[in-house]
Amino acid sequence: MNKIWIIGGANIDICGHGKSELRTYDSNIGEIDISFGGVARNIAEVCCRLNQDVNFISVFSNDMFGKLLYEDCQKVGMNLSYSLINDEYSSSLYIAILNEENDMYLGMNDMRILNNITMDMLAEALKDIEEDDYLIIDGNLESDLLKQIVDNTKARIVCDPVSVAKADRIKPILDRIDIYKPNQYEAKVYTNIDIVDKDSAIKSLKYYIDKGIKEMIISMSDKGLLLGTKEKAVWYRFAPVEIANATGGGDSFLAAYISERINGNNPFEAAKKAIAIAIYVIENKDGMHSIDINVINDKINSLGIEEYILWK
Repeated sequence: MNKIWIIGGANIDICGHGKSELRTYDSNIGEIDISFGGVARNIAEVCCRLNQDVNFISVFSNDMFGKLLYEDCQKVGMNLSYSLINDEYSSSLYIAILNEENDMYLGMNDMRILNNITMDMLAEALKDIEEDDYLIIDGNLESDLLKQIVDNTKARIVCDPVSVAKADRIKPILDRIDIYKPNQYEAKVYTNIDIVDKDSAIKSLKYYIDKGIKEMIISMSDKGLLLGTKEKAVWYRFAPVEIANATGGGDSFLAAYISERINGNNPFEAAKKAIAIAIYVIENKDGMHSIDINVINDKINSLGIEEYILWK
């Protein structure tokens, strides 16, 4: 069976929910939750909850948060045998402030500990990754390291740029990526295309496919999702989502998409299942931690996902 390998960070997520319109330069009343997160760790958790074989490679601090993170990753089912414990840095932290509508208002992260992920650390893992395995990387890793990783593996490369600020790190490896999933703003970094209609969607997808991406995915927030291959492209649309948790939706989509691809579904079948899982996560306060496969299967049928063919 194909394995999933994920290299990246595990964070402590501190999330503040505003109870009324947020005011800058002032103390705002709200609710604050602390949970385990990080793009790579989130993807790893959802893959585990979808019964996949997951190797998660990261650096954990030896502080209190780091120990809790490590234990939780093991409890979820991740293999951490290629990860390291570090005494020098504190745990990776991510702070998110959500507005009164539970949508992102401001985020900040401190991920210095990830500088300890080096090629020396990864050497053993890269030898063990097989050609048919999926290797998931993201823009939290430095550009030079990303280039070295893809140059030293024959695995199928999956990548999320993470943010507009970090998307430039992906440019040198675009021709080696099999599955790429930016959002509409991250996709614009290279194309300078605002996706507003069919023509602009086609131009954006074709840009990346011409660069060598085999399965190009662009999340469009409330405007749906684009998926393109050389043979076919679709714009998926669905009804408005009632947001209970704005974090983890994109990570859950990518994890579910890879899981479905491993299970033998084609990209377009995989996308519909992944959309359902992402929406389920966004609509639940407990997010990805509440994933229930039986509920997800019912969810797919009730969503009424519409497919608009861009090319075929």
